[in-house]
Amino acid sequence: MEAEPLSLIATCDLAAIVRGRAVATRDLDAHLAAGVGWVPANLSLTPFGGIVDPNPFGSLGDLRLIPDLSSRVRVEMGQPTPLDVVMADLYLPDGTPWSACPRLFLKNALATLEAETGLRVNASF
Repeated sequence: MEAEPLSLIATCDLAAIVRGRAVATRDLDAHLAAGVGWVPANLSLTPFGGIVDPNPFGSLGDLRLIPDLSSRVRVEMGQPTPLDVVMADLYLPDGTPWSACPRLFLKNALATLEAETGLRVNASF
């Protein structure tokens, strides 16, 4: 049996750890519009695996990780199957950007920097 290629729809949490949901690469297109489910408390996980207390996001609720295909990279590194990593923005189920999305924080900060100074930052992780 051949291993199924996977795509990781990912976000970077407040502890700078990449977390997300994996889907079969053949199904990635089906997740572009609606994304995959995510729980706000996931952003409260510590690097050691526990949830911070108090957890500012609570234990209830639902978010969507909406993939940004412009960020898609393929990682092969000798693995039996490649892994695609696609960074995602966090949205509420109604399509509103989530106010605590780290990626949207960064996008807004970069837009403000450019508007106020004319400077642009090109960066990656």
